[in-house]
Amino acid sequence: MTSELDSTVPTFPEALWRSATDTSGDVIFTIDRQSRILFVSETVERVFGYTPELLRGRPLTVLMPERLRARHRAAMFDYVADHRRRLKSWESVPFPGLHRDGHEVALEVSFGEFRVGEEPCFVGVVRDVASRRLAAEAVRDRQEQLRLLVGQMPAVLWSTDLELRITSVQGAALDSAPLQPQEIVGRSLTELFHAEEGPIEAHRRALEGASCDYDVAWGDGVFHCHVEPFRDREGRVVGAIGVGRDITERKLADEKTQRALSLLGAALDSTADGLLVVDLAGRIISHNHKFAEIWGVPEEILAEGDDDRALESVLDQLVEPGAFMARVRELYSDPAAESHDVLEFKDGRVLERYSQPQRLGDSIVGRVWSFRDVTERRRAEERIEHLAYHDALTDLPNRLLVSDRLDMALASARRRQRSVAMLFLDLDHFKRVNDRLGHSGGDQLLRSVADRLSGLLRSTDTVGRLGGDEFIIVLPDLSGPEHALPVAQKILDLFDEPFQLGEGQQVDITTSMGISVYPDDGAEMEELLKRADIAMYRAKELGRDNYQLSTPRMHLRAARTASLMSRLREAVESDELVLHYQPILELGSREVCSVEALVRWRQPSGRLLEPSASSPRPSRASWSPHSGAGSCAPPAGAPACGSWCAPACASPSTSPTGSSATPTSSRGCAKSSTRPGSLPACSSSRSPSRWPSTTSSWPSACSSSCASSASGWMTTSGRARPP
Repeated sequence: MTSELDSTVPTFPEALWRSATDTSGDVIFTIDRQSRILFVSETVERVFGYTPELLRGRPLTVLMPERLRARHRAAMFDYVADHRRRLKSWESVPFPGLHRDGHEVALEVSFGEFRVGEEPCFVGVVRDVASRRLAAEAVRDRQEQLRLLVGQMPAVLWSTDLELRITSVQGAALDSAPLQPQEIVGRSLTELFHAEEGPIEAHRRALEGASCDYDVAWGDGVFHCHVEPFRDREGRVVGAIGVGRDITERKLADEKTQRALSLLGAALDSTADGLLVVDLAGRIISHNHKFAEIWGVPEEILAEGDDDRALESVLDQLVEPGAFMARVRELYSDPAAESHDVLEFKDGRVLERYSQPQRLGDSIVGRVWSFRDVTERRRAEERIEHLAYHDALTDLPNRLLVSDRLDMALASARRRQRSVAMLFLDLDHFKRVNDRLGHSGGDQLLRSVADRLSGLLRSTDTVGRLGGDEFIIVLPDLSGPEHALPVAQKILDLFDEPFQLGEGQQVDITTSMGISVYPDDGAEMEELLKRADIAMYRAKELGRDNYQLSTPRMHLRAARTASLMSRLREAVESDELVLHYQPILELGSREVCSVEALVRWRQPSGRLLEPSASSPRPSRASWSPHSGAGSCAPPAGAPACGSWCAPACASPSTSPTGSSATPTSSRGCAKSSTRPGSLPACSSSRSPSRWPSTTSSWPSACSSSCASSASGWMTTSGRARPP
């Protein structure tokens, strides 16, 4: 009986709630009227850098910037001094917190008020601005668990006779009773409680020798009553004695606690995490629906509460059940340990597992497990990582991944004294495919090329796409450069078969390929790629649809060409290029039938560059002599032919050095009826002072003069001497 009367509100739900707050991402604290910290959750160390032990008893202002401390103290003083004011609970406000290392943290804080006796106390929740806002309601529900239920529990004692009449009554609880003691004594229980069956039935059983408990509403309160048989010295039952305890506040507190626990349970059931609480004896104390859903544990096993059976039921779902069980046993053997790891399921799911001890005061009473499904997040991360190293169109390795694999191949080749080949491929006339089929057709072709190349190579080889229509292949672990040539020939053979692009579209295309080999052509990717690129362009020059192995002479030739192109650009900007015009005669009539235009390069010294110093002519794409409109204008006095000069100016076939120039002429010029008589010098600069309007003035040595002025820079075609 004494144990029942001295019972207080159970503390286990509070401890369970305290453990839940420690697993929350928010900082939860309580302070007294002087702003001293009474309680703070474990998460304070993550947000502010302090452990709970360092903060308990210290002022809350230690977590605020200096500029806010005086304002907070003044506000607290005013609030506590004004007894009529009441705090508007749980309204979130911005709170610039101060970390232990001195930097400010953008936070939000919400407060609630409760009282310990007459003393006001406050509970607060601090959260990161970026924290999950979906958990805000659950956090506010948990604050209900911090409301302290404190008060006196006065009792009343009474006795009855065998007819259930009150023979005596006393106790402090009578102060709140609806009747005074003198109004109660002598009255029967049926008069006092009317239709209440609980008190009357309990007393009747007591008269029969049994002990009974019941709750009854009396006046404005609720009492918990315990009744025993009242015996005389001979042991005979002569009545009943009872003690009643005012449990009104406890009853209300229990109801509030149940509501709070119900809200907490609902919040935990609605969270995305699966939660499981196990005591030190291996019994399942609590779990939410998400836990059962994630793991598929049968409800009867969870209801049974056997953690070992629950573990056995889930092992066949895991990729590594042995490692899973080893970690569980390790944590159970060390109750104070905390853990975070990742679990992989056979069906492809991925869970994050968190675990920490459940504490009741200073004692560890169990362990809390939390499981979060991160499958979609993991897949997104893997996809992002894949895109970072692969071409989005063909899914081939991109330059970054090719470089990484080449570095590994080169490192292995250095150790084993082997060779590594790099093949640089460029599709021939790919632009025509884009022009004819559009970019979507070009994309289909690139994917088809990627598929064919991938199917040809070894698993240790790497084929990647650099961009556009350029592909790169790395062949590791070769005995020598010659072993790359059969692979190159197989790649060329791949392009013999047309590519089917769907909807009946068929594309024939070839490729040009350059090959560089470690260690002959370089020891780093950039050098090998440069040499392979030069060899690929050499393959283009030799008619395409072939491969070329990089050679030192090829590299030297490319360097010479690059130097010449640079000098040519400077020559254009410095106005060092001049045009020489030379008539072409029809021998039968000795009439001017066309004109040949040659571009000459005058050095800063005034000397014309000799043809022997020339290099192969620049390509149309790499150089164009933008030497002004005068270079394309016909000489003054030239025959009125609108097309004679245009081909010469528009075509890049005329080399600036004249070494490989092809004369560009028009066959439609007007003919003169007079024979040549006299002719000034045929060669001229871009703006010759005059041009004969008829052929009557051409001298007999004209052809010789023209050839002399050209200094051998014109081609043999078109050379003619008048008889």
